[in-house]
Amino acid sequence: MHQGGLTEEVVRMRAAIFEAAMSCDYEALESLALAGSGKFTFSFGGQTEGPAAYWRSAEERGDPVLAMLVTVLNMPYAREDGLVVWPFAHALDLQNLNPAQEDLLALFFTPEEINEWKSFGGYLGYRAGISESGDWLFFVAGD
Repeated sequence: MHQGGLTEEVVRMRAAIFEAAMSCDYEALESLALAGSGKFTFSFGGQTEGPAAYWRSAEERGDPVLAMLVTVLNMPYAREDGLVVWPFAHALDLQNLNPAQEDLLALFFTPEEINEWKSFGGYLGYRAGISESGDWLFFVAGD
């Protein structure tokens, strides 16, 4: 998917994350996640382990975390609060979608997923965020 309009820093970080995820290189992903100037969010629970251990554990339980990371980074992005976020659905007001937004969502998500998010009031799937300066700030799912 075309990812134009991004700063060089965001392009570099996205490419590094994408390459590490495609290679299933958990250590490289953790290094990228923890290299930023702020706290990296990978879970909303009280995790005592780092991102690599958390993602490995999730994969072992059958949650295709790295595949989702690749998928999310291939979707259109949005800008929200000084961040670039993937997928664009995370930044949408799902209660007030226009027809073009509905059509774009339908290219990437099932009607069931979209309806669930509308009922909830927001996107619940995996999402990634990178600051305009290139810090990877989160890759997390849930509310």
